[in-house]
Amino acid sequence: MQLSISQEEVALLEARTEGWIAGLQLAALSLRTQTNPTASAQSFTGGQRFILDYVQEEILLRQPLSVQDFLLHIAILDRMNAALCQAVTGESASQEMLEVLERNNLFVIPLDEQRQWYRLHSLFRDVLLERLQATQPELMACLHQRAARWYEGAGYVHETIAHALVAKDYLLAASMLERAASQLWMQGEAQTVATWLLMFPDAVVQARLNFVLAAALHLLWRTRSLPGQQFEEGLVHCEQLIARVEQIVQHDREPALSQAEEMQLHNRMHLLRSLAHMSEAFREGDMRRVRFIAQQMQPLAVGEQVAWKWLPLYGLFVSAHWLGDSVLLLPELLFMKQQALQEQDRATAIVVMCWIAAAFLYSGHLRLLQQECLQAQGLLEQSGIQVAVGAYPAFDLSFLYYERNQLEKAEACLRSVMEHAQRWQDMHLLVWSYGVYVKVLLASGKLAEAEQRLQEAQSLVQRTGFTVSEPNVMAAQVSLWLAQGNLSTAGAWAERYIFNPEAIEYMRQEEYLALIRVYLAQRRYGQCLRLLAPLLSSMERMERQWDIIHLLALQTVALYGLGETSRALQVAVRLLRLTEPEGYMRVYLDAGEPMRRVLETLCAAPDNATSISAVSRLLAAFEQEKDKSSFTQGARAPEPSGRMALAQDSTALAQSPFEPLSPQERRVFRLLIAGRTYAEIAQELIVSLNTVKTQVSSIYRKLGVNRRAEASAVAQHLRLL
Repeated sequence: MQLSISQEEVALLEARTEGWIAGLQLAALSLRTQTNPTASAQSFTGGQRFILDYVQEEILLRQPLSVQDFLLHIAILDRMNAALCQAVTGESASQEMLEVLERNNLFVIPLDEQRQWYRLHSLFRDVLLERLQATQPELMACLHQRAARWYEGAGYVHETIAHALVAKDYLLAASMLERAASQLWMQGEAQTVATWLLMFPDAVVQARLNFVLAAALHLLWRTRSLPGQQFEEGLVHCEQLIARVEQIVQHDREPALSQAEEMQLHNRMHLLRSLAHMSEAFREGDMRRVRFIAQQMQPLAVGEQVAWKWLPLYGLFVSAHWLGDSVLLLPELLFMKQQALQEQDRATAIVVMCWIAAAFLYSGHLRLLQQECLQAQGLLEQSGIQVAVGAYPAFDLSFLYYERNQLEKAEACLRSVMEHAQRWQDMHLLVWSYGVYVKVLLASGKLAEAEQRLQEAQSLVQRTGFTVSEPNVMAAQVSLWLAQGNLSTAGAWAERYIFNPEAIEYMRQEEYLALIRVYLAQRRYGQCLRLLAPLLSSMERMERQWDIIHLLALQTVALYGLGETSRALQVAVRLLRLTEPEGYMRVYLDAGEPMRRVLETLCAAPDNATSISAVSRLLAAFEQEKDKSSFTQGARAPEPSGRMALAQDSTALAQSPFEPLSPQERRVFRLLIAGRTYAEIAQELIVSLNTVKTQVSSIYRKLGVNRRAEASAVAQHLRLL
């Protein structure tokens, strides 16, 4: 028809007409009369003149009056069944009417195999609504109210409120909203609740001021970890709710509020605005400001319900995670959990239990962590619905499974957590999970997948602006470099890194550990010990047993590397006493070959005070690790494998029977062992990502290797480049 519209707009019109060929023809005719066909295609509805005239004259007016009335009345419904149609239209034979309309192809579409639920073709419904508004506008509110009453009786929350709002039956909408609020908030629909509340008139809001503020609270909590734009929108809607309450309180309309009620409302509004500021500071990584705001909030929460009392504790806890003293908050967290359970506030109880589990992790108590997580999961199952914090117990459990070397369980946990975080748009949890997942994949020897996940994490941080998670992602990157044998890039990063022992930042703990592992790989053992001393002192002051355990493992390796075997054994004995009751294993395996030798020495010592069975289990685990690539420190240079293990110098190159690399493969090879990602190689060589993957596979096949680290070792031994 020679229309100047794009293929995307054609597809849009096709979807809008739902396969109705006459509707598509009429849409095209309508577009031919428009000065801007593109804009018209994007806003095309059944309200266009061609569609209206055709449907009314050629379809609707040719039906019996009873059918016309039935269609006009059910047009207000998004979907319908016989009982709902009867409630709205008064037609007792509604089921038969729906079946007749379907048989006669009158744009009634069944939604199930049993022919119980139907919907109208969207364009046809637009036309019906236009005609209803034009001929019987006074009937619209009545029809919507009938629908709302039916949906209320059937227990459909969203439909009841939507129809009640259109009918301006605000009391019905508010009543249903208050009854279903807990369920809606638990399902993460705080934004929907806020949107509805902002549609209510002042008279309805005035009778529900605390409910409106509770909605603002849930909205802030729901949006705190969402991507940037959604977070900003959540702040705007929250402020609109607060301002609405503030305006009503200032005017002090009838019935007048008591002084105590007004004070409580002011306190809660102050708490909400403080929480908004605290969320902004958290996203910016300014943990000292988070703590300052939380401390200012504490007096306002005295005597409050647990749903409000936990707000300052939340600020104290998240800042404590980064400032180092989270373990010290355990008594307050346990008290808050008890109060939440007494008030039957399951949502708050589950949140606090997740914090408790995290505090147990920092204190090194894996058994207590497991107990708390399983209790939280049990409470979640009792609630019977999915909630935004539902994945946090599994996230905490992934640390336990990793440390106990149950890598498959840890990986399964993290996949579940990441799916949940994606579904709920919890960007903070998602970025955190990526960092841990990379660590698990590296321990499993899955370097290619770890590299892919790391790239996704880096992209996510850049896209969402969650700078607070950057240290964990950077630490994962260093671990990958070490696993790949790319010590030069890791070393360059370490040279640039600034560590100030006078100002230790706990949020950078993973980076500090990565820095020590680079020094170990470089055999700079004295530098390691100088860095470990202030870190250990700080962690012991804060009672962070988890960090102490991991630092002691690295200290053992550094002392062994310096030849101070006696001191290394003493530290190892202390480490075993801390870890054996809780079942730690990966902390030893990740320390690599030097740790294995220390354990063998302990096992052989006739006067050692350690558990021989515990050391034997660890040594058995080391045997199982032989086929995997240790990722944490590269305590020894990776050895070439396959036929290339025979080649020791450049003279062996000519004697080796491997197939020569092509010029393009050599270019890819140089970038590969320099630590570049597949995407970076593709960009630099101006080829597709699939081409790079194919060429890398060919390089590995020709060299008789399976990993980047092995390929790097081959390059060094044979001086290929």
